Amino acid sequence: MSEERKILGVHLGDANGVGPELVAKIASENKLTKDCDVIIVSSKDTWLEGMKRA
Repeated sequence: MSEERKILGVHLGDANGVGPELVAKIASENKLTKDCDVIIVSSKDTWLEGMKRA
């Protein structure tokens, strides 16, 4: 019987939260997706800015 994969949701844009550049860097390294499914909630502009800074 296979284990059900966990889901991790990350919301970008909160001033006190994780910076979009950090999330973009971690997402590009594919380290999280081996253990869980990741859902990133963000505006397109915030995500693109984070990718530029990563």
